[in-house]
Amino acid sequence: LIKIQDFNIQGETINLFGDGTIDLKKMKLDINLNISAIKHFDKLISYIPIINYLILGDNGSISTTLKIQGDISNPTVSTNLPEEIISAPIEIGKRTYNIPAKLLKFFKSFNLIDNEDRESVKEFFEWFN
Repeated sequence: LIKIQDFNIQGETINLFGDGTIDLKKMKLDINLNISAIKHFDKLISYIPIINYLILGDNGSISTTLKIQGDISNPTVSTNLPEEIISAPIEIGKRTYNIPAKLLKFFKSFNLIDNEDRESVKEFFEWFN
């Protein structure tokens, strides 16, 4: 049994992340892959403040997941792409809702808010949560 834990392959145009198992006795695979294939778009969007978070999320890339299972000689490959396409607008909506909290965290990291302003800013952002 070969266990693959957290592998990461970085390419010029594609990144692969994943884990899984290969059972050489039973000749079976069970591998999860996360594929980020539009790195140039991800990089371009990453330079646009706020929009990068809305579109790319916390991990900073657009990706899809593949599941490779079954016999080594003829594995089944499945994807969650339809579900990911349907859930993308929902995820963008969630991230839009979280922008005030992210901005507050950003401002706090630079100590741009003094102690007197903390309470009024906190009350303002609590309105969004």
